[in-house]
Amino acid sequence: MAWGAVFMAIVAAVGSAPIRVAALLSIIIVLVGAAYPKMRGIWRPVSASVGLALSRNLKPGDRAWYVRPGRADLVLVTARRGVRVTIVPPEPGVDEVVSVRRTRVLLMPTGRDS
Repeated sequence: MAWGAVFMAIVAAVGSAPIRVAALLSIIIVLVGAAYPKMRGIWRPVSASVGLALSRNLKPGDRAWYVRPGRADLVLVTARRGVRVTIVPPEPGVDEVVSVRRTRVLLMPTGRDS
């Protein structure tokens, strides 16, 4: 998730940067940050801010990408209250919803107007 959050922040900050340059720069930043344990403590507010910024426009009924380590799933947002969002997981046959904090996970809008 760290690499994805840094990548999205770089792309958002410098929209005209080539994707390969942004990807390489984000990998370097994450590797340097992982090398220093104190940097990991500083990283938490940064990743929370990126998560909040990316999911700020989500509202009930929207579809979003729920990004986790190793996978990204398309989910349906069913409720939003403050920093908490309730989503329907993609597993077929599951009738339960999951409440997640936008500061702890990466929820990205699908980009479709629906």
